[in-house]
Amino acid sequence: MMKKAKSFLFAVAMMSAQLPNGAKLAALPEQKATPDELAAARGMEMLMVNNMIQEMRKSIPENEFMPPSHAEKVFEQMLDSEYSKTISESGSIGIADLIIAQMHGKR
Repeated sequence: MMKKAKSFLFAVAMMSAQLPNGAKLAALPEQKATPDELAAARGMEMLMVNNMIQEMRKSIPENEFMPPSHAEKVFEQMLDSEYSKTISESGSIGIADLIIAQMHGKR
Protein backbone atom coordinates (compact mmCIF):
# COMPACT_ATOMS: atom_id res chain seq x y z
CA MET A 1 0.00 0.00 0.00
CA MET A 2 2.84 2.39 0.79
CA LYS A 3 4.23 2.00 -2.73
CA LYS A 4 0.89 3.07 -4.28
CA ALA A 5 0.68 6.10 -2.01
CA LYS A 6 4.18 7.16 -3.03
CA SER A 7 3.35 6.74 -6.71
CA PHE A 8 0.20 8.85 -6.24
CA LEU A 9 2.19 11.65 -4.62
CA PHE A 10 4.81 11.37 -7.36
CA ALA A 11 2.11 11.72 -10.03
CA VAL A 12 0.69 14.82 -8.33
CA ALA A 13 4.18 16.33 -8.02
CA MET A 14 4.87 15.70 -11.70
CA MET A 15 1.62 17.40 -12.70
CA SER A 16 2.47 20.46 -10.63
CA ALA A 17 5.93 20.86 -12.16
CA GLN A 18 6.42 23.82 -14.47
CA LEU A 19 7.18 23.33 -18.13
CA PRO A 20 10.77 24.26 -19.03
CA ASN A 21 11.36 27.96 -19.67
CA GLY A 22 7.74 28.78 -18.87
CA ALA A 23 6.55 27.26 -22.16
CA LYS A 24 2.82 27.15 -22.84
CA LEU A 25 0.93 24.37 -24.57
CA ALA A 26 -1.65 26.47 -26.41
CA ALA A 27 -0.97 28.91 -29.21
CA LEU A 28 -2.96 31.81 -27.74
CA PRO A 29 -1.05 33.80 -25.11
CA GLU A 30 -2.81 34.70 -21.88
CA GLN A 31 -2.27 38.43 -22.51
CA LYS A 32 -5.07 38.42 -25.10
CA ALA A 33 -7.58 37.00 -22.63
CA THR A 34 -9.64 39.26 -20.39
CA PRO A 35 -9.28 38.74 -16.64
CA ASP A 36 -12.78 37.25 -16.49
CA GLU A 37 -11.98 34.78 -19.28
CA LEU A 38 -8.74 33.80 -17.61
CA ALA A 39 -10.44 33.31 -14.23
CA ALA A 40 -13.18 31.18 -15.80
CA ALA A 41 -10.66 29.07 -17.72
CA ARG A 42 -8.46 28.56 -14.64
CA GLY A 43 -11.54 27.61 -12.61
CA MET A 44 -12.55 25.01 -15.18
CA GLU A 45 -9.02 23.63 -15.25
CA MET A 46 -8.99 23.46 -11.45
CA LEU A 47 -12.25 21.46 -11.45
CA MET A 48 -10.95 19.04 -14.07
CA VAL A 49 -7.65 18.51 -12.25
CA ASN A 50 -9.47 18.08 -8.93
CA ASN A 51 -11.67 15.35 -10.43
CA MET A 52 -8.60 13.64 -11.87
CA ILE A 53 -6.82 13.71 -8.49
CA GLN A 54 -9.90 12.34 -6.72
CA GLU A 55 -10.09 9.45 -9.19
CA MET A 56 -6.37 8.78 -8.73
CA ARG A 57 -6.84 8.70 -4.95
CA LYS A 58 -9.63 6.12 -5.33
CA SER A 59 -7.09 3.72 -6.82
CA ILE A 60 -5.26 3.51 -3.48
CA PRO A 61 -6.80 0.76 -1.35
CA GLU A 62 -7.84 1.64 2.18
CA ASN A 63 -6.14 0.05 5.16
CA GLU A 64 -8.42 -2.70 6.47
CA PHE A 65 -6.95 -2.62 9.98
CA MET A 66 -7.22 1.14 10.48
CA PRO A 67 -9.82 2.63 8.14
CA PRO A 68 -9.50 6.39 7.65
CA SER A 69 -11.52 8.56 9.96
CA HIS A 70 -13.94 11.25 8.78
CA ALA A 71 -11.35 13.90 9.62
CA GLU A 72 -8.74 12.18 7.44
CA LYS A 73 -11.16 12.03 4.51
CA VAL A 74 -11.99 15.73 4.89
CA PHE A 75 -8.29 16.58 5.10
CA GLU A 76 -7.58 14.58 1.93
CA GLN A 77 -10.36 16.42 0.09
CA MET A 78 -8.97 19.77 1.20
CA LEU A 79 -5.45 18.71 0.25
CA ASP A 80 -6.62 17.56 -3.18
CA SER A 81 -8.36 20.89 -3.67
CA GLU A 82 -5.15 22.76 -2.86
CA TYR A 83 -3.16 20.48 -5.18
CA SER A 84 -5.57 21.21 -8.02
CA LYS A 85 -5.47 24.95 -7.31
CA THR A 86 -1.65 24.96 -7.36
CA ILE A 87 -1.50 22.87 -10.53
CA SER A 88 -4.01 25.04 -12.39
CA GLU A 89 -2.31 28.29 -11.30
CA SER A 90 1.05 27.01 -12.52
CA GLY A 91 -0.30 26.55 -16.04
CA SER A 92 1.70 23.35 -16.43
CA ILE A 93 -1.16 21.29 -17.87
CA GLY A 94 -2.49 23.92 -20.28
CA ILE A 95 -6.21 23.16 -20.14
CA ALA A 96 -7.01 26.81 -19.37
CA ASP A 97 -5.00 27.93 -22.39
CA LEU A 98 -6.92 25.52 -24.60
CA ILE A 99 -10.24 26.77 -23.20
CA ILE A 100 -9.24 30.38 -23.92
CA ALA A 101 -8.15 29.43 -27.43
CA GLN A 102 -11.49 27.71 -27.97
CA MET A 103 -13.37 30.81 -26.75
CA HIS A 104 -11.45 32.94 -29.23
CA GLY A 105 -12.03 30.50 -32.09
CA LYS A 106 -8.38 29.56 -32.46
CA ARG A 107 -8.97 25.83 -32.09
